[in-house]
Amino acid sequence: MFGWLLVEKDDDDGRRDSGIDMFKPYSLQYVLYHMVEMCENVHTVRLHLHCDVPYALPWKLRIGTLRELEVYMRVDDEFLERVFEAAGNKLEGLVLHSTGISTRGFERIRYAAPGLKKLILSQAPRSRHSVYRPTMDSYAIAPFLESHPQLTEFHVTPLPRLRPSDLQSLSHTLQSLTLTLSTETHLTVRSITTVILPPLTRLQSLKLVGNTDPAAVYMSDGVVSEQEVLEIPTGTSGAFRRLVLSQLDLYREEGYKEFYGRGMPWAVDAFMGRWKTRWKVELVIEG
Repeated sequence: MFGWLLVEKDDDDGRRDSGIDMFKPYSLQYVLYHMVEMCENVHTVRLHLHCDVPYALPWKLRIGTLRELEVYMRVDDEFLERVFEAAGNKLEGLVLHSTGISTRGFERIRYAAPGLKKLILSQAPRSRHSVYRPTMDSYAIAPFLESHPQLTEFHVTPLPRLRPSDLQSLSHTLQSLTLTLSTETHLTVRSITTVILPPLTRLQSLKLVGNTDPAAVYMSDGVVSEQEVLEIPTGTSGAFRRLVLSQLDLYREEGYKEFYGRGMPWAVDAFMGRWKTRWKVELVIEG
């Protein structure tokens, strides 16, 4: 088995120990030994193991002390069932970089980790060459937000068909947010600017993601108006520092619509110049 596991823990005298940092193949028994015997006070676990080892780790013994869990391997509902066999009452950060969880798995997070402040779930996007589809229902978002008023970071992507009403309970303490645009449910740049952002007075960073599902009904889920983007900071407070546009093309209207995007860097550079003359907020345009 190849990969590495990084665990951070505090010694009894308060000093921080890097714990385990493994770059060589180890047996399951070796990993289990170090998790159980050496990391009794573990508070952070980051797993870069591309194998089944994490499923067999004794989570029930350690989830009660964890404050942050980050996993890079593909995980599913079964993984969450194992992790949250016991309650993670001290867990403040959960980062899953490649998930295939359903609504059932998301509900497991909601009930087992009531103290979460940071949630980052990156669902594998659907493509024309893949049968995989994110299976989490957007209706699960509102109950989660209502039960986690302390959230400071909320990133669940892609999550198409999310409605503005699903986001009414976004925490006023939120500092970082990612949303997937959906014309079908009226979660557009304009509704985000006028409805979603004004109550978020502590928001520092916003990322807007285009809906790249090949079955998407509306082209506008992947194309946004330059003028509407320029107006986004008007819905924010003085704390706002960064806007990221991901997988989105733009257009400008001058009697007609002129479309441009990531394949036309000269047009993007011109827009960036217009942005900088108007706002001190950082703008990032990703492919």
